[in-house]
Amino acid sequence: MRKKLLALQIGVVALALLIAALFSWRSLYADLQTRTANETRTQMTLVQGILREAGMDSPEEYLSLVENYGSKINSRITIMDPEGTVLADTHMDYEKMENHRWREEVAAALQGSERTALRYSATLQEYYYYFAAPLEMGEGTGVLRISVPMLQVRGLVWDLLNGVLLGIGVGGAVAMATAWVFTRRFMEPVEELTDTALSITQGNYDEKIRIRRTDEIGVLVDAFNQMTYTLNKNRWQLEERNAELQSVLSSMETGMAAIGGDYRFILHNQNFLRLLGLEETDVTGQEFYAAIRNTDLFSLVEDALDKEDYRNMEITMKSGGPDRILRLTANPIRTTTQGPYPYGVLVMVEDVTQIRKLENIRRDFVSNVTHELRTPLTSIQGFVEALREGAMEDPATARRFLEIIEIEAERLNTLIADILSLGEIETMGREKVLRIIPVEEVAREVMDLLEQKAEDKGIELVLEVQEGVRPYPCNPDRIKQLLINLVDNGIKYTEQGRVTLRLKEGFKALRIEVEDTGIGIGEEHLPRLFERFYRVDRGRSRNMGGTGLGLSIVKHIAELYKGSVRVESTPGKGTTFKVKLPRS
Repeated sequence: MRKKLLALQIGVVALALLIAALFSWRSLYADLQTRTANETRTQMTLVQGILREAGMDSPEEYLSLVENYGSKINSRITIMDPEGTVLADTHMDYEKMENHRWREEVAAALQGSERTALRYSATLQEYYYYFAAPLEMGEGTGVLRISVPMLQVRGLVWDLLNGVLLGIGVGGAVAMATAWVFTRRFMEPVEELTDTALSITQGNYDEKIRIRRTDEIGVLVDAFNQMTYTLNKNRWQLEERNAELQSVLSSMETGMAAIGGDYRFILHNQNFLRLLGLEETDVTGQEFYAAIRNTDLFSLVEDALDKEDYRNMEITMKSGGPDRILRLTANPIRTTTQGPYPYGVLVMVEDVTQIRKLENIRRDFVSNVTHELRTPLTSIQGFVEALREGAMEDPATARRFLEIIEIEAERLNTLIADILSLGEIETMGREKVLRIIPVEEVAREVMDLLEQKAEDKGIELVLEVQEGVRPYPCNPDRIKQLLINLVDNGIKYTEQGRVTLRLKEGFKALRIEVEDTGIGIGEEHLPRLFERFYRVDRGRSRNMGGTGLGLSIVKHIAELYKGSVRVESTPGKGTTFKVKLPRS
């Protein structure tokens, strides 16, 4: 642009100089012609006066006069008689010259008037400026003509014009230099503005123009810098809001995606892709149908857009691992600038597998509790009814019925106690009563408590305490309940052999093991062994007085202390439960 502007200014200056030169030429040429005419007229008047005073009559006298004065005024002087015959001439032999009567200026002078003419002289082969006037002679009115060669006039014109052209050239050079300086001064901030603007388009928003001027360019620079600052500030705010939005989206457990009316992704979080099992990390801008391969989700999104209303459904995702239940919701996105039609659809994907599992557990729990409560109550109700109908009359029968009622009532009491205990542990979150106790003492109490039950079945109870087991901060009753459930479970399912309780000091943890030589547990039952009311053999467990909650209570007590429990079993050889309780 600088070159174009400079070329334009130089062109304007050159055109102006050319026009000035042309007008100067014409003006100087016309002025010099006028001056030449005036000077010639003055010379004509002077020669006419000299001729009148001298009273000359012969060609020789005329020739002498014109030669004398022609050299002085540097002009050609010609004298002709009333017939147009040349009587004297400063440049040619008058005797050899033709009659000039019919020459334009001569004919006018013979008629008594002055006349000028510009004509090519065939005699001298040159352009001359002629001035002719009447000249009174003895025999009549002749002609006095003074001629000035145009070469002389042009020489004067060229001399003047050279001076003018020199001045114009110097002025043009100064004008061009001024134009160059002005162009440079004008274009430097413009070029810097352009470079900065291009740099900003490439993402360099911290660029500034450091030009200090007080004219309009300075105002433009200040406005541009202010615009850059505002743009940068808005960019910072947008980046901050985008970062906040991305943080919110990435921290959401729920998958979220916004899909435009053209079925292209506007934005999404990573959980959206993860929950749908997509390996890509970014599908922004991609077509919805190309990125997602799920017909249920297609139908949901299309239905939400078509009906312009909220839609939801649940689907089961089958993959290499366990099946997952996903809850899909689609809600039209509306903006104030899009009119009544939705801008797109907001899709939410939520993994409700655990929720549905918990609902199933709750439903099963309610069902199991109802069943477990109904069984002893039905038994009690039946025997009471039998007693009312006459069994009381038979003391032996009545005593047996009352013993059964007592057993069922005790079983009902145990079940209710276990349910309340399990509910209390689940809602605690953490143990509130903590005492640092020797776990060995609690273990011995448990062994003494269950020793008679083991002797009745002919089973040996063994307590093994590793040297160096340190006291553990806990609720003694809670640890006692854990040990009772494990050892009692081992006694129930062992027909012969022994049940061993071991206490060990592990790495930053207390380790408890209960090993029996009982019937063992099949591998297919191990994953569900700690569920509420789960029994490997329901009939056997119920006959032994089990509630199906003992091992679930053990698991929740271990988790109450941030610990864990696992089981190892071989059918026909026995089972080992291992509890790990970390030391804080």
